[in-house]
Amino acid sequence: HICTPTKVKDLSGKTIVDIDCGLGFTLALTVGSDIFGWGRNDYGQLGFLGTSVQKVPRRAEFPEAGGQVVQVVCGGYHSIALTSTGVVYSWGSGDGGR
Repeated sequence: HICTPTKVKDLSGKTIVDIDCGLGFTLALTVGSDIFGWGRNDYGQLGFLGTSVQKVPRRAEFPEAGGQVVQVVCGGYHSIALTSTGVVYSWGSGDGGR
């Protein structure tokens, strides 16, 4: 555990424009519309295959979006992205219609 604020070195050189966290995971959106995720990936909520804990930020395998991704939001075990053209993408746990 880290009890003091610590720079996320693997995001150095990237301009982060949005960030959110779910239950044990975080997503960050760059000015270039790339999504990076780290932490728990039990249900694929980080945006790539595998269920192991991702200890450093890794770029999500995001499809070609209809426009730039402008916002990311995290739920407990799912993630959502909104594009500049109003298209919404969702991934991770699909329980309850998410």
